[in-house]
Amino acid sequence: MCMFGKSIKNPKIKLIVSAVSTLLLGIAVTLSVVTYFNSSFGWFSRNNDVRGSDMGVNVQKGALDVEFTYFKYDVNDETYTLENNLSTINFNQYDLVFRSRNQYTPVVVRLELKKSELSASGGAFTATIYRDTTKTVSTDKMDEFSSSVMRFTPFIGSTYYSADTETQFKNVHNAHFTTTRALTGDDVPSGSQVFTDVNYTGSTVNSVTKDDYVSLTFTYSSEDFNGDKLYAYIYITYDEGYNAGSYNGLTGIYTKTAGITTIGDEHVTFANDFVSIKVEQA
Repeated sequence: MCMFGKSIKNPKIKLIVSAVSTLLLGIAVTLSVVTYFNSSFGWFSRNNDVRGSDMGVNVQKGALDVEFTYFKYDVNDETYTLENNLSTINFNQYDLVFRSRNQYTPVVVRLELKKSELSASGGAFTATIYRDTTKTVSTDKMDEFSSSVMRFTPFIGSTYYSADTETQFKNVHNAHFTTTRALTGDDVPSGSQVFTDVNYTGSTVNSVTKDDYVSLTFTYSSEDFNGDKLYAYIYITYDEGYNAGSYNGLTGIYTKTAGITTIGDEHVTFANDFVSIKVEQA
């Protein structure tokens, strides 16, 4: 029996019908395969990376769609600028002599999240910052990489947001300044993290260990939304220490152990070894 339900005796007609049947079957199989792969891999193709202003970030299930903007002060042009890639930012030099100049060294990262992907009543998410693990740290001193001396502090809330570049930077910068002014003893800003842990006695470094990544936790409420967006911020700055306690920051440890002896060493440049940020539901 053929596909039309009747027996065909003419060999030529039978051959044509057989060819048509084979062709239709091939088309049906092709359509089935295409439909399967579209449905199976659609999530992956849409969510392979977080949209981070050209910064590629491999993500896992549960990751959020985030737009990143980086704000910094350009000491050469004396203006506030925008950056679009964490791994290519050139951090301003740390000044060991004129410390007041270091107010221009921080970088403010703005994270723009969609309200549709979050709980309208409030919740939490994490931002994980990764470093280039091929760049190592020695055991006898601090190497000159940004992950050796930088601290990451989270901020969240609609009050910090501004469409103006300079105002946006200063809003978060001033909030950080107010926070650190209130610290006592060996306290550090709430929720902040560093990559590097130094075990030292006096001016002697016993060991230096470094994590591959650090994670910040952001907790938000319904009042933190700005329309259909939620803005969060990461304040990246040299960890100077904020008081006269026994812990005086990673840059303090660095200056005591790196053998600073010449004028050329008074302005220290730390190579950027940060590579990416991943944001996901907590």
